[in-house]
Formats: sequence, C-alpha cells, structure tokens
Amino acid sequence: MKLLDAIEKRRSIRKFKNKRVKWSDILEAIDAASHAPLAGNINTLKFIIVTDQETKNQLASFADQAWISHSDFLVIACSDETQIKRMYDERGSVYARQQVGAAIQNFLLRLTELGLSSCWIGAYLDKGIREVLEIPEAINVEAILPVGYADEKPKAVKKEALENRI
Repeated sequence: MKLLDAIEKRRSIRKFKNKRVKWSDILEAIDAASHAPLAGNINTLKFIIVTDQETKNQLASFADQAWISHSDFLVIACSDETQIKRMYDERGSVYARQQVGAAIQNFLLRLTELGLSSCWIGAYLDKGIREVLEIPEAINVEAILPVGYADEKPKAVKKEALENRI
C-alpha cells in the first residue's frame, strides 16, 4: 500500500471482529511509531501493550468507552520527558507532545497498511490508568490505542477543500 493510500484509508474504528491480531503486527506498528522525528534525537516514547481482558475492561471504564475492551490489543502510548527537559527545559514538554503525536500517526498508518484498525483515544481518567498499569509519575499517559480488525464500515469523511485551509 502506498503512503497516500494509507493516509486516505485510515479511519477511527470503534467496533472490532473477534479475530486474533498477530503479535508481530503490533510490534511492527510500534516500530513504525519509533521512526517519528525526535527533538535532539532524544526518545521520549514508551508503549505498554495490554492483552489481559480484565485490564482492558478496567481501562475502558476509565475512558468511559466500553467498546475499547472489545479490541484484541490495547496499546498505551506514553512519554518520558526526563531527558528532553534536561536539554530543552520546559520547552521539552512541547517537544515530547509533538513527538508522541507524530509517533501515534505512524502507528496508525502502519496498522492501516497491515489491514488493522484503531482509534486514537485521548479522553480518560489519567489517575486510574496509572494505577492499573503501575505507571510511574514521571511517565505521561498520552493515548489509548485499541487495535483489531474492523467490524464496521467507516463513514466517508468529507474534507474541506484544500484552498479553504490554506
């Protein structure tokens, strides 16, 4: 699949088939995420892979979106600003957010290329996620990314004309 095809095909999916996703596909998507640009070549990215159903149920409740628990995998994107703040002071927080956003986009595009689907979840109770996954205070929870095979036909998205966005 060409990059432009993956960009145009990628959609947020909220209903998944009861079909096993290959572990190697998750690793490939995370590897694609790790190729995102890094300020000062300082990697802030961390990923937690969740397969346990009870844990997925808990995380879904913290996002108030039960459908999340029906995905085969949950990937939690995180960032560690410790090193980047040493180099760039408080501006390092901005760079860390930019890096994780670029990494998540790479992750989503690679999933699309592999025939998988996801949805970028950014609304959740941070404290609950941290407690369940035992995430240290220095690590930021950035997104929940449920992964599976789509069991819905995504709606066509009408984009505003390019000339109206420039």
